[in-house]
Amino acid sequence: MRAEATAFTLFSIDITWMHVIIALAALFVHAVLFGLVLEKRPRIDLGKALGAAEKSWNRHFTAFLKMMLVEFCVMMIGLAPLIFLFSENLRFLAFLSYPIWMLWVVPVRMNAAAAMQDALSGESPFSCRLISLSRWRDQVVCGYKRMALLPLWAIPLGGGLYYAYRVWRGTDEMDAFSTLQAVQDFGNGDVKAGLYYLLGILGVLILILLIGFAFHSGVRHALALGNPKLVNGHHGMIAFGWFLSSIVFMLPFWIALAIVLFKWILPLLNDPNGLFSNAVHIPRVRQLLMVLGAGVLLTLPFLPLRSLAVASMVRRIKEREVGDAAK
Repeated sequence: MRAEATAFTLFSIDITWMHVIIALAALFVHAVLFGLVLEKRPRIDLGKALGAAEKSWNRHFTAFLKMMLVEFCVMMIGLAPLIFLFSENLRFLAFLSYPIWMLWVVPVRMNAAAAMQDALSGESPFSCRLISLSRWRDQVVCGYKRMALLPLWAIPLGGGLYYAYRVWRGTDEMDAFSTLQAVQDFGNGDVKAGLYYLLGILGVLILILLIGFAFHSGVRHALALGNPKLVNGHHGMIAFGWFLSSIVFMLPFWIALAIVLFKWILPLLNDPNGLFSNAVHIPRVRQLLMVLGAGVLLTLPFLPLRSLAVASMVRRIKEREVGDAAK
């Protein structure tokens, strides 16, 4: 069964299996979103949770940078087998990245979540806890579940990109002008409207994937506190806190990204036809990458703070449940 094959016809419109998969994924995401909105569990005091995270980050700033360096090195080792993709005869060895990631990288990230809980208790997050194997089996199982669920959130984006690729490949001798014509047809004869529609759809599909990351962001921190199900009923507030902390603590990156998009996409949106007549001047890619790289470097010290904010929210849930049980 091919993804572009017709599954059924609705009102004289051919519905392909790709359309069906994207629709089912969208329904799944909408069901989750409605579940987040309708959660009736006690709300997390987000302000106090973020305040506790910031205090811990300020107290152990150097230790958090060391912990982040260890995590980065471990993640790079997990991705190292992907270098075999550049060798035609050894590409099959790139698969080694998956078992290394699941059996080593995931437990280290779970240990980092436990180290953050130590930091919230006043201890240093940079300790032997990062390489502990005491709960290795539980960490691998929990990580496997997350790795199995996250692709569901990526189905709409992957399906949309695959569908766009099939449309592009399906046009004979597709060149720049043919691409522009396809965008114009998508916008009902208006190139600018077509670009706005495409960027809007892409933005929604990316947002769905980000919601998936936010939805599962508290699981490893809950496991660090001994109960992976601790976050059940609180996903909505945790997702909101994840987005809020990502916006606030990664502000230098978002500013750099906004500058790049303003310099690159805005001229194209204002005059799409000018791109092919050299009437639109777009800065060199090297300059844009330098701006984006500067934003990334300025954001790196704040990355632990974003994860620490989620850890603090999950800790608040644990404290509230302990308090309720004591009453």
